[in-house]
Amino acid sequence: MSFIYKYEEFINPSSNNSPMASESINQNHLHILMIPLLAPGHTIPMIDMAKMLAQRPNVTVTIVTTPVNAIQYAPKLQIHINAGLPVRFLELPFPAIENGLPEGCESADAVPGLHLLPNFSAAVDMLQQRLEQRFDSINPRPNCVISDKFMLWTDDTASKLRFPGLYLME
Repeated sequence: MSFIYKYEEFINPSSNNSPMASESINQNHLHILMIPLLAPGHTIPMIDMAKMLAQRPNVTVTIVTTPVNAIQYAPKLQIHINAGLPVRFLELPFPAIENGLPEGCESADAVPGLHLLPNFSAAVDMLQQRLEQRFDSINPRPNCVISDKFMLWTDDTASKLRFPGLYLME
């Protein structure tokens, strides 16, 4: 089952083809889970998109990231959060050391050499299980996911957790 939908299906939940038309989904509120690739050129535009989406009525946005990235990007969000914009980070511990990376290496631009990119990729893939374990604690429950196309595991996670996904291509 594919969980890739057109933008119109997300903004027009009354459409018969819309994943948002399901009775199990709260029709009055949309909670979007955003999953960027852990790299500035992917995270910053997704944060900007999250701010735009969260300005819509009855929309909450949660951005999945890591502790180091949350600290780095918090200034881009804090003023908006303080003003009441419903956008936030969900921090997942990043398994850097478990994958042979230096402690604190939680972004592609922090990888100290090309030879360690496979290690970084393996660590990113381990975030899938961590997100799935934390999913039930996310409140309100997300209705959909918007994910970077390089976060290859997000389609599998959306299928397991039974909610639609929109995957951003360049």
